[in-house]
Amino acid sequence: MTTIGGLLHAVVRWSDVDPRALADELEVMARATGHLAGPIGTVTGSTDAGAPMVWAVGRTTVAGASASASDGLVADTRRPGVLALDLDVHEVSGHAGPPPADAEGPAALVLDLLQESGPAGLSRMYADGAFILVDPDRRRVVLWRDPLGTRPLFIARIPRGLVLASDLRSVVAHPEVAGRLDLAYAHALLLDHAFFHPTRTLIDGVTKAVPGDLLELGADEGTRHPTWRPSEIPARTGSSLPDLAAEACALTREAVRCRLGTDRSTTAAHLSGGLDSSSIAVLAARELRAQGDELVAAYSWAPSPDAFGPVRPDERWLPQQVADDEQLLLRWSQLNEDDVDDFLYRDIALRPRETLHFEIGVSRVAAEAGARQMMSGWGGDEFLVFNGRGYFADLARRGRIIATHRALDEHARILGRTPWRSWRARVAVPLLPQRLIHHRRRVVRTDLPSELRPAVARQLAAVEPLRHPSLVERPGVRRMQLDLLNHGHLSNRMDAWASRGVEVGILYRFPMLDRRLVEFALSLPPEAYMHAGWKRWIYREAMNGVLPDAVRWNPDKFDVAAAAHLSSLHRRVIPTRGPVRLEEHRDNPYVDVDVLLDRTHVSPSNTAGNALWLAFCSLSPPD
Repeated sequence: MTTIGGLLHAVVRWSDVDPRALADELEVMARATGHLAGPIGTVTGSTDAGAPMVWAVGRTTVAGASASASDGLVADTRRPGVLALDLDVHEVSGHAGPPPADAEGPAALVLDLLQESGPAGLSRMYADGAFILVDPDRRRVVLWRDPLGTRPLFIARIPRGLVLASDLRSVVAHPEVAGRLDLAYAHALLLDHAFFHPTRTLIDGVTKAVPGDLLELGADEGTRHPTWRPSEIPARTGSSLPDLAAEACALTREAVRCRLGTDRSTTAAHLSGGLDSSSIAVLAARELRAQGDELVAAYSWAPSPDAFGPVRPDERWLPQQVADDEQLLLRWSQLNEDDVDDFLYRDIALRPRETLHFEIGVSRVAAEAGARQMMSGWGGDEFLVFNGRGYFADLARRGRIIATHRALDEHARILGRTPWRSWRARVAVPLLPQRLIHHRRRVVRTDLPSELRPAVARQLAAVEPLRHPSLVERPGVRRMQLDLLNHGHLSNRMDAWASRGVEVGILYRFPMLDRRLVEFALSLPPEAYMHAGWKRWIYREAMNGVLPDAVRWNPDKFDVAAAAHLSSLHRRVIPTRGPVRLEEHRDNPYVDVDVLLDRTHVSPSNTAGNALWLAFCSLSPPD
């Protein structure tokens, strides 16, 4: 997992900066994520897993051993600054084939695009990642994060300028970052343990770069330049559904191929038996074999049938069939009590855990097996493998009542149900004015947990909690896809996976979030997603010849075995390890640990769960 970061001192001349002092600051930041940084301008250590790192300060750098000037840094006096990248460029519009070869690699390409067309030039670049451009002459820094947010980038202002890094631990480690808890965020999270904010963090004053925006920062608050406008993508017309399915297959193959990189022998993949993960695993395996390589393994979140089971419904035969057909090494989950302990009792302010319930165990085992990149199907459900939410309500809104009933009836027959309940959930409710759909929203607490220390409870009560709109179904397939894109849950999950990737030395790759694939998905007609009663029709058709029919035409996917296994581990870990871990944090300033210890069960899912994470929070209380 590559990490980038650096410092911008906007209030002094660059010639006045003490290189040794800067090197010391960077070394503290680097050590926070397990990296070792040496003096500025040298190439030194890396993580134990061999993951590279690039730090940029003015015209000097500290780089990981695997990084080089050609692929991670430009420090050319003919250029306007120093560029640190965690960037994989897949295509530049206006050029045939892959990005043009250049001795200086993606760094020179980014600079050329910016110099040629300004921020608008980046709209031509299809890439995963982020970069930091330091322009010392103008005392500014330019940040960019790819439009889907596949890599994180965090920003903190300090008295002397800015601290920038792709991991929260590096930001907070800087001696001038206060590292105080954001009370408004904490208040919201205590009311709803699933709350997140798309641009703020739990650390006061530390924000996230907005996906798809070029951000110029200097002495002022900065200027944002959008480099991608998905709402303006034109709709496809004149193509048949079979032709669109063929194009979807070709685009998915390309999205997988270009993410395999150069070190292909260290590639692993998730394999759940669902459409998106199964297809990505199969396409990656086929591409690797064509080049003489193999997947390290395909990893399931479910336990093996021998270790845990049976359950109902038990769908572990689905990933097994994919693995058998493609001769993949299938590794069932080896999630253990230590993994669950790590998930439940971590400091989520610095080590986010969004959707890591099962992935903590998978990433540990995959890293031990030598995997350094993990292909994931995450993002398929929102775009090309979308389930067609908004389709039925949109038909009814356009007055096509008979067509609405026919479509609901076809879909209900496939699921073995009657269509009448779907009329209410999929048609009537989405057509209501949004202010009336209160029962569709998540029910959250309205009072702060009683486990808080009184002084902290008073501070929190005096602060209005942050708000973030919940997703509710509205008429229109494309509208729902755009709402999902703008909601922020995609990048929120990828932030957590990237943080975990730094810990174990794995880079997560998301082919289904290839911008070319997303733009294609947003251009499709609504019947591509709900056709002949089948949701996700276009992708089911596209994967003909890639996935077994039993997987392609499986109406619904349930991870019952994985959920049951996790629940059984919780029942063993929480009563035994919970009290021990809480005893270690008795002096925590936020939570009365004695009150928490009085609870028989302490986990994120019960009454005490919303206060539990604060017991392990290492941030300082606000003044």
